[in-house]
Amino acid sequence: MLPEDGELLKEAVAAELFAPLELMTVLSNLKDSTRNVYLRMEQSEQTEDGIPLYQITLSDLHDLENRTVQLEQSILKYRHFMTLEDVYYFEYLIDSDYITVYKYVNERAMNQFEGPLKDLIRMEEKAHTDSNISEMEEHLQAFLCPFA
Repeated sequence: MLPEDGELLKEAVAAELFAPLELMTVLSNLKDSTRNVYLRMEQSEQTEDGIPLYQITLSDLHDLENRTVQLEQSILKYRHFMTLEDVYYFEYLIDSDYITVYKYVNERAMNQFEGPLKDLIRMEEKAHTDSNISEMEEHLQAFLCPFA
């Protein structure tokens, strides 16, 4: 660990009122290789023989970066899978029943609709006078909220 980061840890432990400490530092192993890490340390409510215990979380920044890339690729895969008419894409927040519909124009996402799912259904019903609103709503709800 970098010397100045070690001092920060010592000061945090010595302080009576300990607030969570977060920092990015470099850790070395026995083979003299180093890893950039995110470190978070906070005092636990538990003690052992009157000595306070600390919870320390270390996250390897390289691993976090790789995981972020994997998740971004996964999002792109599902974004492609969830296309409407091969032109429109959507994101749906189940908790708030909020949907955003957009399409890409020259690799830029252009917002087409944003709001509650029911508003989108009503808008589509007006555009297609021969549609059955309750059937459309059931299909969308079943597709978007299979576990609700």
